[in-house]
Amino acid sequence: MFVTRSKCALVISVFAVTLAAAPLQDAPPQAAPAPIERNGTFVPAEATEVKLELEGYQGGLKLVEVVAHGTPVRGGEVIARFKLDDVDGAIAAAERDLRSTEIRHQNQREQARTEQEAADQRLADAIEAVEKAEQAQSVYEKTEIELKRRGVELNDGYTQDGLEDQKDELSQLEKMYTADELTDATEEIVLKRSRRQLARSLASYEIQKARRRLDEEVSEPEVAKAKKRAVRDAKTGRDRLARQLEMEKRSRDDGLVRLEPEMGDANERVAKLRRDRERMVVRAAKDGIVLHGAMADYEPGRGAARHQVDAAVGAGATLFTLAQPGALAVALDLPESQVLKLDQNLAVKVIPAADAARTLVGRLRYERFPDPRSASGAENSYEATVELDGAMEPSFVVGMRCKIVIELPKRAGS
Repeated sequence: MFVTRSKCALVISVFAVTLAAAPLQDAPPQAAPAPIERNGTFVPAEATEVKLELEGYQGGLKLVEVVAHGTPVRGGEVIARFKLDDVDGAIAAAERDLRSTEIRHQNQREQARTEQEAADQRLADAIEAVEKAEQAQSVYEKTEIELKRRGVELNDGYTQDGLEDQKDELSQLEKMYTADELTDATEEIVLKRSRRQLARSLASYEIQKARRRLDEEVSEPEVAKAKKRAVRDAKTGRDRLARQLEMEKRSRDDGLVRLEPEMGDANERVAKLRRDRERMVVRAAKDGIVLHGAMADYEPGRGAARHQVDAAVGAGATLFTLAQPGALAVALDLPESQVLKLDQNLAVKVIPAADAARTLVGRLRYERFPDPRSASGAENSYEATVELDGAMEPSFVVGMRCKIVIELPKRAGS
């Protein structure tokens, strides 16, 4: 049997009208999401960590006294003492170094003062040498040459006078021997001697004039040059010495400037060690309950150590946590698969393991980024804290366990 296209369309239309006229049935209500349950640990909500922060001491640290975990203390009370023998030895060594530094610095200052005095004397001698050279040059040019020339002129006068006297004597002798009747032999001897003496005097005078010309043309200019050279060399030596002494002074001054920081470092080292010694008697900063270890040591998956007498402790470590009685919070870890289902400040229930019949209320807060410690696991975890409403009874203490019940809210459109 074949159905025409018009009859088929009529059947579909009638079926559609019938469906539209049928009454709608309500969908069954969807169940609320199942609550999330996580295990947690009570941790301090208000606490102050006590660290052993040392400035200069780097030796070993050993406890000789420590209060028991959970001991109530008042501010200022001693909660731990460390062995002081090693730090006392370090202080004594630092004080010896300080005294040695003071002596060395004092000697260096005295040495610098002595060297400066010697430098001043050397420079004064160089300045005096210049003055003496200039004075010698001035005396030579203005006085010595003039006196020498006057002496030469005077000597020439004496020489010329002597020559004239010898000439006159020879002339008189010649006249005398011509007039008298002395023998020819005697006449010849006397005249010969006079003529020979006159010739020698003339020759000596010529040599004297030649030597004087030599002095004027060669010796005197050379001496004048030597005097000028002496002045120039003295000035050059003075200036060179002044520059050298200035460099030496800068070096000394630089050395003296370096003394202050070095002395300051030596004093500061002693002061730091003394402050470290005081810190080795650890006192409570305020009233509270002494917990051994840091606050993070009480989070899930961690454990706080218990300090014992004669135990070694590392510098910079957090020794204690001073917690306020009754001020507790809950620390827990959230898996990554649950984080996006939870809101910040979501109200949660806390059921203490020590009293399952008791239910506490708090607000959940968690870190936005995963805990690096969970990086090697199959799933990241996030550190979370529940801030409890109100103070806890003294019977509840840090480290106790609890269960956190998180009621998931219904999402829109569910």
